[in-house]
Amino acid sequence: MAVASSGRQGAQSLTSPRPRLLSTITGDRLALSIFGTSIGMWVILLFWSESPYSIYLGHSSLGNVTGLIGFIPLALIFLVGWSAMVLAMILPATFPLVSELRRRARARRVGRRSTVSTVAGAVTLWVPFGIVAYLVDFGIHRLAEVPPFVGNVWILGFTSLAVAGTYQFTRTKSAFLTDCCSLNEFLQSPPSQASPEEGAFRIGLGYCKKSMGSHWAMMLLMFSLGLQGFSMMLLLGTAMATEHDSKLGPRMRVPVGYAILALALYVGLTNMRI
Repeated sequence: MAVASSGRQGAQSLTSPRPRLLSTITGDRLALSIFGTSIGMWVILLFWSESPYSIYLGHSSLGNVTGLIGFIPLALIFLVGWSAMVLAMILPATFPLVSELRRRARARRVGRRSTVSTVAGAVTLWVPFGIVAYLVDFGIHRLAEVPPFVGNVWILGFTSLAVAGTYQFTRTKSAFLTDCCSLNEFLQSPPSQASPEEGAFRIGLGYCKKSMGSHWAMMLLMFSLGLQGFSMMLLLGTAMATEHDSKLGPRMRVPVGYAILALALYVGLTNMRI
């Protein structure tokens, strides 16, 4: 009897860790997919920013455009670079949401399609954001040709830095950031008539709206400084991902704001003509 019971215990000890091990592997695969894609995008941006074609990553090439025919090709190339930048910077911030969603819905066996749908919803609104910013910047370059603004293009970068730094201290930023760190709101059950993929996309889309409310100023700053500045992209991407952490996020908001305002002051003082 003792031998039989010990045999059963031994068998249980051999079989019980399997679900936990499989869960760990699944989590690792999820992390590998998200962070691997992000790292891949960073590598692409690094080589692109160091290539002779780095000018097409930013908006400085718009200064030589005079008509719609020249604008469309540049806009399409920029959209490719902007999409890569969005995946590089935003994907790591979506990992807590996707990981928690899969953990809570493990009993329902959420598939890969639902995971992809969640990530797609979490990044989808950033693409039209970049398109609108590019269109507005096209008008700003036309404005820069007016005599009072000739030679003062640096004002665009200074203004973006000042706006982004100031926004870090606002209650609106704090509220959106708190919502991003608290995942319960996004993980509520979707409508019963929605398919799993549609429900997952809606969860990601809701998260994207809160993320945009929190980080639109930083992304605008990234746009105005130009995507060819790889080190600045990496720095801002790290700051955004850190702010999404439930423990470090609230603590990082104020120091990041001071750092951005200090950079704005530096840009203003070095370019201002007295």
